Amino acid sequence: MMTFKAYKLYSFIIISFVFVSSCEKDKQIINSPDNYCPVCDSCANFIKDTLGGIPREAFELFDERKAPCFNPLDANEFVFIKEQDSSRKSSLVKYNMFTHNETTLLENILIDGQPKWGNNGLITFINNYQICIIKADGSGFKRLTSFPYFEYPDWKNDSIIACKFTENLSYPNYYGELNIFTAKLDTLRNKYFNLGAFNRLHEKAYNKFWGDANIIYENIDSSVLLTNNSSDGKNEIVCISWHPNNQDIYFSKVINGIFKINKKSNTEILIKKGCNSRGYKLISMSPDGRKILVERVDATLENIKLIYLKSDIYIMDIDGRNEEKVFK
Repeated sequence: MMTFKAYKLYSFIIISFVFVSSCEKDKQIINSPDNYCPVCDSCANFIKDTLGGIPREAFELFDERKAPCFNPLDANEFVFIKEQDSSRKSSLVKYNMFTHNETTLLENILIDGQPKWGNNGLITFINNYQICIIKADGSGFKRLTSFPYFEYPDWKNDSIIACKFTENLSYPNYYGELNIFTAKLDTLRNKYFNLGAFNRLHEKAYNKFWGDANIIYENIDSSVLLTNNSSDGKNEIVCISWHPNNQDIYFSKVINGIFKINKKSNTEILIKKGCNSRGYKLISMSPDGRKILVERVDATLENIKLIYLKSDIYIMDIDGRNEEKVFK
């Protein structure tokens, strides 16, 4: 689900930048074939109704589907989070796009961020800042930690979950590795793993801190800052995901859309443009490298002062074409 700080960031940015933004095509470094954003009534209304500088409040709607993650061994299957009421308690759900079979793995639990499905058949996720795992058939639920504070788990290999660890949800940050069999945690102070993701070569992509606009690539020998962007309120990164080619890093920005960058370059390529009324949040690459699953957040302006946010899951080609809603 949308964590409190991520929700506040998204809400603040929409409220702050609708004064000056539009759905018109912005200047980009490199454009992919389908990254344009057509002028639409919804986004135009944001501009029209905010010219007077009216303060805004943003509210997240219920009955949402969020945070998809592909089965790394099956391009037809993914896991996601379903929220259905104001309690914000969630269900962890598995869905097959070929059979349309929907299986609830876990109910009535608060899940923060994006679950990650490993090659070992286990899914890891965060509940109340603790690392949990569950088998893909819904059995074997286990809470692996019981002390502060964990975020952004990802599978380094079949036995190690990489994560961000802090003692007080502030600095210093630690990069952590948790052994799922021994529950042993190894941490490195001032090593970063914010929004962290591993590829199959055990290389990392991450940013340093919440609200950062830059990608860091790290292998066993070195770490490289791939971008050098200053935060402007629209380009903070909210998700990072490796393409299975182990070369390209895909990432989403809170307003600006979905991008990719190669680990050996410093050129961002815009894959799918976002805007004030349509943002792209948590993303996942299919194991065959052909599709992107994404949590799309649509914003609706109501009664001038209110913005309603609604998340659902969409799928598109790897170049941003042929976007469509999964649950129609």
